[in-house]
Amino acid sequence: MNYAIIYVDARGEKARKTVDASSLEEALSRLNIAEANFISAKESSANSWLSNLLDPAPKLQTQALFLSSLSSIAYVGGNVMKMTRSLIKKYKIRVRNPALLDECHTVSDTLRILRFAPHIITFIEVGEKSRRLGEMLEKAADDLNEYQRVQSIYGKSLRTGKAYLFTGLSLLMSVPNFFGPQLLQAINEPGQTVETGFFGDLMLSLFNIYSEYGYFIVAAIAAMFYFKKKILYFLRNIPVLSTAWNLVLQRRGLDFLSTFRPLLQSGVSEERALKIIKSSTHADNIDAYTSLLDKMLQGRNLSDSLDSADWPFQIRIGMSGFETTNKDMRVKIVDNVIGSLKLQYDVFSSRLGRNMLFTGMLILSFAIIMMYLGGILPLTTIHAG
Repeated sequence: MNYAIIYVDARGEKARKTVDASSLEEALSRLNIAEANFISAKESSANSWLSNLLDPAPKLQTQALFLSSLSSIAYVGGNVMKMTRSLIKKYKIRVRNPALLDECHTVSDTLRILRFAPHIITFIEVGEKSRRLGEMLEKAADDLNEYQRVQSIYGKSLRTGKAYLFTGLSLLMSVPNFFGPQLLQAINEPGQTVETGFFGDLMLSLFNIYSEYGYFIVAAIAAMFYFKKKILYFLRNIPVLSTAWNLVLQRRGLDFLSTFRPLLQSGVSEERALKIIKSSTHADNIDAYTSLLDKMLQGRNLSDSLDSADWPFQIRIGMSGFETTNKDMRVKIVDNVIGSLKLQYDVFSSRLGRNMLFTGMLILSFAIIMMYLGGILPLTTIHAG
């Protein structure tokens, strides 16, 4: 994928370059940019969408099965790289450029080509460096299974709300486009009188708006979808949108701690762990990790550095005093915070799902009333003028 990298060049000025790489870490390496000069990065939108279309990542269930099968081979000391090729065929994982697999010498490199989840690749890299590959493959598979379980249980109301909201908006767009031309034809027909009423007039107005500004509306919706997280950030204090923003924060916190936990257990330092996670995280989270690392480089500890609005409230409170405990207690603290974040994820997803369901049903009901009173009824009661 293409990464747009913003950094400080040799002249001390802000510069921007785009590079094709399989990960952010590789992109920085290719440009030979020192970590201190790195500012931010994001995936090229067109390239990202095209890659997802032409070279889609395997489903999470497939990834979990792949990793679980591979862990068994790693535990018994088998040829893991050979097994990856067999599993690719077994699970019919699509590889757009199979020649790239010949250049892979580690499992993590292979998974990166296969577009596995970034934090899973981090798990495997740690396992390779610590000679605990079988254990980390198993943990990665368990993490994906747990993520799917959480999504299945906690995301049900959210999926229902999205479905109703999408259906309502689709009907609100399609009804005027279907009945509008028929109403105009009936109105312009000599010798006929059509009583449109409020809903008929509204439908004609919407039809005119869609006809004249349809492309702009579609472009605006596409832009809102692409920049949804930035829009949510700026509008996060609005009651309904604050729920959506909190859901984003809960997911970010869960992804961070789920990846941080095995690194912590492996003895990786906090600063090094953050750098590893940052190198494989989604582009939307880069700024949050950059800010977190900057604070730690200034001498602040991890728990104090999590005090910004980039992180959920629970992680800021739950991690307080983290540095004053031993390694085993730190793992327990992380587990407790993960549990708290899952509960909050459930609360916010359910609340957002209800809001979307209520809004969707209102729009759907309004569209149906407009269809009947503004379209069907006027067209079936046409009388001679």
